[in-house]
Amino acid sequence: MSVIVALIAVYFAFRAYNTTAKLEHDWSTYYLSSLDARTGENPYRDRTVQSPFIYPPMLLWLVTPLTYMDPQVGAIFWAWLTMFAWVAVVWLTNDALQRLWPPAKGENRAWLLWVPTLLAFRPIWRELGIGQVNLIVLSLVTAAFWSLVRRRDGTAGALIALAADIKILPITFLLPLAMWKRWRALGVALVMLPGWLLLPALTYGPSRYAEICSGFLHGRLFTHAVSLAMDNHSANQSLPATVNRFLSAENGLPPQHKLANLHVNVASLPLQDIAVVLALIGLVLAAATAFALWRSRSRPELAGAGFALVWLTTHLMSKKTWEEHLVTLLFVYTALLYGSPAYRKAGTSVVVVAAALNWFYTPLLWGRPMADVVQAYGPTTLALLVLWAHLFRRLSVAEPQPATAAALETDRAEPEPSLA
Repeated sequence: MSVIVALIAVYFAFRAYNTTAKLEHDWSTYYLSSLDARTGENPYRDRTVQSPFIYPPMLLWLVTPLTYMDPQVGAIFWAWLTMFAWVAVVWLTNDALQRLWPPAKGENRAWLLWVPTLLAFRPIWRELGIGQVNLIVLSLVTAAFWSLVRRRDGTAGALIALAADIKILPITFLLPLAMWKRWRALGVALVMLPGWLLLPALTYGPSRYAEICSGFLHGRLFTHAVSLAMDNHSANQSLPATVNRFLSAENGLPPQHKLANLHVNVASLPLQDIAVVLALIGLVLAAATAFALWRSRSRPELAGAGFALVWLTTHLMSKKTWEEHLVTLLFVYTALLYGSPAYRKAGTSVVVVAAALNWFYTPLLWGRPMADVVQAYGPTTLALLVLWAHLFRRLSVAEPQPATAAALETDRAEPEPSLA
């Protein structure tokens, strides 16, 4: 098994090397923008060879050491770091869920180490191929989940804050901390959100770092967030994008794009009306998620399901959910496959349905043009909604399992370790 993992790692390191040589994908943006931050240029400026950098300055600072290397050599280090994050997610998720749901005598759970990865391999493949940061962010949030399970709330809060400072969306994990009354974790997270952001000033200097932060606040991320315009590309599988494709006559793609003439809409509403519909959907999703987390506050054995629900809500409500963002399905699938026999039976069925929806439009079966057309109808959006509905029901309706609950009472009797 270790030999297979090593060969996969070498392959993806080589793939990342070839990718960055073309200056086409995300690693190239991280590298060039971090180099700009180090050399006095604006890291958030528009680029001719790649899309502009949109993430918080923390990611610039973390990538900066790699800018002292050749970009291709740096890409290999980045690929290995991403591989390590992948392995960490698998181990941490399973270790935490084993603690919440101890195996029955003689039960073999080794398959849970590789089946979720196999089912979620499509976004993982995409992630590793373009050098994105999602697996690293997922590993930090998963480490926070593992820390919560082991009653290390201070560490959990600090890790969630770090993940949110690298990529803003993990800030949504403050919600379960609040709903579950994990006040220490929440307090540390709120302190460390600005705390982590002070570190880059130590190397950039206060004045230069202020310039970089100003570029971030005036960059594409916030401009796009407040705009009514939507990226209707068929690969965008967020709920707002899919709804917009069905309700708007605007394709959202440049005229020269191969799908520029593709329209799947059943209505032609103004963007303002669609924005109202999406706002209402977002409020319902957010309120329902908060309700489900609140209902599960006395059932710590369902913490994995709670974190999985937050990931799904984040993807559904975001304006952009590309395939590489869905590496989080690695955690979601694993969380659904743990639990009581009844939970596992229902969870397995839902995982099979969701995985089938994510895989059936692969270009290997349809060819690239037809796969893009099928994707425009939102099969992955439907998969996310199926998973979300099941997790919502599990958290808000299902009863705790007596044996597991009793075991966790023993865990809660242990003294909580201090930050020291």
